[in-house]
Amino acid sequence: MAETNGLIYDIGIWVFEQVCIKLKQALMEKDDHCYLSINVSPQQLNNKKLMSDMLSIIDRVNVPPKRFLLEITESAIAESTQDTIAILADLRNKGFRTAIDDFGTGYSSFSQLAQLPIDILKIDKAFIDPITENPKSEFIVRFIISMARELDMQVIAEGVETEAHDNLLHELRCDYVQGYFYSRPVPTEEYFTVANFSDKRSY
Repeated sequence: MAETNGLIYDIGIWVFEQVCIKLKQALMEKDDHCYLSINVSPQQLNNKKLMSDMLSIIDRVNVPPKRFLLEITESAIAESTQDTIAILADLRNKGFRTAIDDFGTGYSSFSQLAQLPIDILKIDKAFIDPITENPKSEFIVRFIISMARELDMQVIAEGVETEAHDNLLHELRCDYVQGYFYSRPVPTEEYFTVANFSDKRSY
């Protein structure tokens, strides 16, 4: 609805400012190595004010761009224009990291993938769920990880819910994992009190 009514940009910038404040708190109180992922809609990417507005906020709040991972869906990438790619490249050059979210479910081509200013591929949960039971799913994940390395990208596996998932992804040399095996989503206040995850493998 926000995208349809043209409100998504203003809402997105307001959200970005709020999470910058929370990130600053996290860096000061809990974890000096944490970063924050933020989903960016195509309409936001198409707005030429995006970079200047983001840089203005992080300068005011005093958090560095390297603490942010900007996530763009694969379907949005498939519809991207040269202007969109240029804005994404400018953000990356300023220190923001970039990721394709839900990789494998959209329609981006390999030629696009080679040209995009992307740091990380996030493999969609649909490929991770059957990975320990279905050899074809394992092959697809293995292929994505191998391809990403050749393109100088890292890989995050989404939806890791079991130790078996975690062990196999470690064997496949997946860079990072996320999912309920490590933690379910928690409110901000709870984040500052939960135990660290040192008992589980950190990639």
